Amino acid sequence: ANLDNRKTIRILEENLETCRNVFTDFYPIKQPLTAVSVCRIFQSRDEYQTYVGAGLEWSAGMWVSLRKELVVSPMDWGNLQKQREMLVNVVYHEGFHQYIYFATGETNTAIWFTEGTATFFEGIDFKAKGRYDINHTFRQGEIEKLVESGFPPVENMLKMTPGEFVGGNRGQNYAMAWA
Repeated sequence: ANLDNRKTIRILEENLETCRNVFTDFYPIKQPLTAVSVCRIFQSRDEYQTYVGAGLEWSAGMWVSLRKELVVSPMDWGNLQKQREMLVNVVYHEGFHQYIYFATGETNTAIWFTEGTATFFEGIDFKAKGRYDINHTFRQGEIEKLVESGFPPVENMLKMTPGEFVGGNRGQNYAMAWA
């Protein structure tokens, strides 16, 4: 990382590997995980957007399986605590993509599954002695709105390509996949 905030880097270093234990509780890995990959955290949002390129500049982070690299953008809004909180949540989310890629023998899983589950894991709240909770209400408001307006057909989301999923109605798709 070229991120100047050493406290944020320390928190991420401590928790990223611990996240793998949480992921394993839900999705046990069948064989020892020996892969090594990179987690790149940028100093500025502009630097991240240049790195990921056109069409992906909206994202806050991503797992790039071809490079075996997890890339994360710092946030450029809110106070330092909010920026750190969002950065940590993005790392947990993208860390799940990385984990499931290796846990499934380096395959890419269905977009609705991987994004919905990664969104679920954004809410990891580590407790003492290796315990954790998953507190997630981030998408709850979006789900409530969808229920009130008539939930779109789930089968449409299940058939989406990655481009379709992150295209047009991204917020709705992430909320539905999380639900």
